[in-house]
Amino acid sequence: MRSTRSVVRGWIGEALPRLEDKRFLTGEARYVGDMKLPDMLHAAFVRSVYAHGHLRGIDAAAAKAAPGVRAVLTGADLEGETAPFPLLGGEADLVPVLHPVLARDRVRYVGEPVALVVADTAEQAVDAAEWVMLEVEELSALVDPREAEAAPPLHDEAPDNVRPPSPPPRFRRYRRGVRRRARDRAPDGADPAAHRGSARAARRPCLP
Repeated sequence: MRSTRSVVRGWIGEALPRLEDKRFLTGEARYVGDMKLPDMLHAAFVRSVYAHGHLRGIDAAAAKAAPGVRAVLTGADLEGETAPFPLLGGEADLVPVLHPVLARDRVRYVGEPVALVVADTAEQAVDAAEWVMLEVEELSALVDPREAEAAPPLHDEAPDNVRPPSPPPRFRRYRRGVRRRARDRAPDGADPAAHRGSARAARRPCLP
C-alpha cells in the first residue's frame, strides 16, 4: 500500500506539496483510458450544436443498428431513472436551476448532452454517435448579458433571467458568507462591496 503525507494546515492560500508527479514522470500513472475490465463498455455523448433551440425529435435508428452498439439513450429513456442536478457557483446568489442529465424538450447551450451511445469500443461509440440525427428548431441566443433581463426566459425558475429577489435560505447563507469573506479580504478603509464582484463556477470537463 502506498502511503502519502497528509497536509494538516489550512489549504487556502498555501503551497501544497505535489504527490502525483513521481508516478506521472516515471510512467507508473494509470489513466481511465488504460483501464481494461471484463465486459466493459464505452460511451459517447451526442451534443447540441445550437446555443438555443427546441428539441423536436431524435432519430437514433441508424446509430442503434451500427456495429457494436449496445444502447442509445435519450432524455426520455432516463425519465424517472436519474434526477437533474443543480449548477451552482461558489460565491454568488444564483437561481437553483436544475440541469437535466440529457436534454429533452430544449437545448440551452452549445455542447449540451442530448443522447448517449453505449458500444463495445470507444471508437464504435464515437462513430455511432455521428448517426444520431437531431431535429432542433433553432431559437435566438444572447451574447450580451446586459440584454438578458428583457429577453425571453432561458429557465422557468428565473423568469427574468436574473437571480430571484428573495433567495432561498441556503443561498442567503452563501451571501452572508461571501460578505463576511469580503470584509476579511478588503484592505483597511476599502469598500468590501468592491470585492464581491466575482463568481466562481465549478469546472465541467464534460463540456467542450
